Amino acid sequence: MTTPGKLTQEVLAAFEGTPDPRLRELFGALIRHLHAFAAETRLTPLEWRAGIEFLTATGQRCDAQRQEFILLSDVLGLSSLVEDVNSAAGATEPTVLGPFYRPGAPKRAAGEHTGRAQDGPPALIRGVVTDLAGTPLPGAALDVWQASGNGLYDTQDPDQPPYNLRGAFLAGPDGRYEFRTARPGSYPIPGDGPVGELLHAAGRHGWRAAHIHVIVSAPGYLPVTTHIFGADDPYLDSDVVFGVKKSLVKVFRPAGEADPPDVEFVAEMNFVLATQIGTLEGVVVPERRGVPQQRYKQSQEAARNGQRPPGKLSALDEKDLRQERAVEDAPDYRMDYVPSVGQHDAVSQEAVDGDRNSECDEHEADNAVRHANGLRCAPSKRQLPVYPQSEQHLDHRQPERRSRERGLEADRVQAGLPEKTRRVVRRVSPADDIEHDRDDRASEANSR
Repeated sequence: MTTPGKLTQEVLAAFEGTPDPRLRELFGALIRHLHAFAAETRLTPLEWRAGIEFLTATGQRCDAQRQEFILLSDVLGLSSLVEDVNSAAGATEPTVLGPFYRPGAPKRAAGEHTGRAQDGPPALIRGVVTDLAGTPLPGAALDVWQASGNGLYDTQDPDQPPYNLRGAFLAGPDGRYEFRTARPGSYPIPGDGPVGELLHAAGRHGWRAAHIHVIVSAPGYLPVTTHIFGADDPYLDSDVVFGVKKSLVKVFRPAGEADPPDVEFVAEMNFVLATQIGTLEGVVVPERRGVPQQRYKQSQEAARNGQRPPGKLSALDEKDLRQERAVEDAPDYRMDYVPSVGQHDAVSQEAVDGDRNSECDEHEADNAVRHANGLRCAPSKRQLPVYPQSEQHLDHRQPERRSRERGLEADRVQAGLPEKTRRVVRRVSPADDIEHDRDDRASEANSR
């Protein structure tokens, strides 16, 4: 009988030949997590079919004006997570693109109004675009869009003219920009489709906090997709798409005597862009997140020596350090160090250019380029030594799966193995652990 763990291994093996390293990594992670979800929840055939039907209905609601799949990603928090893990330290915080972005917004002059009088109280939005050092970025581009006062975007409302409340603006020589628009209001996302049914089943409301969408870009810098939120909105703490960031919340103050007479409110929002430091196969690579590279190197070295790191490590960095040290502590085998985003500068040259197997040269050379540009490396093709399962009760599964440590009690170590023998093992699903423990108990019974 095929167990869940063995089935997962068979599926992973079928995708091991994927030529593109990054695509192979994505396939592997997707398969592992999907199988783990099904095993953990003991997904039934009826539930599986209901899920298929839900995804099918989601796709059927997508058209040129509506993107139900992006909406689904938004309400599940995935859109915000993707923006967060790809953000650059010190730059303006990103948030969701949303399902109503429309490319090709008309170019408008500085200060021009993007909409109509009936869209809402006129507001002036202004600020400056700079780099991380505070240097203004002349000619920076801002692509802005928002919903009208009735809570609908132009693509939802036939009474609005095309590209209403949308515009493309350029910052001036001093990096400053300004545009007029309607003061945004909160609105419900479309609830007449599968995503609306999901929210109803979960007992969640479907309201978005009042906001203006902005994509800020400049040559040589990473673009930022973000929002400007109104500080007095009642949905700031429960935005349905998890898009609110404290740094993006701004006060829309009443216009004063020094402000233009044709606006009722004024909000100021500055944007900061990070430089891009390289590309690989058309992918823009951001500056390393967490701490500056030199400080990170010092922290990494101090952590290796058991000293207190001089700089604060991000949670991702700390996790990677723990994983690396766990691998280094395990005796009698060698594993190529596979870095993730945020730690490529800590990988020793020996791990890249050291003792290679000839058949791995091309693969490792590709990885050297990837981690030099801050991208995740593909799993190593090197094989670890295989120890007898009956002696060590170890799990010898593929080395590219996410790691944890499994300690061996002294009374279970056979054949004179060292007491501190440890092994990094990879978890696919609870079913794997059940099968593994069953093998352990059988081995113990045989040894008596």
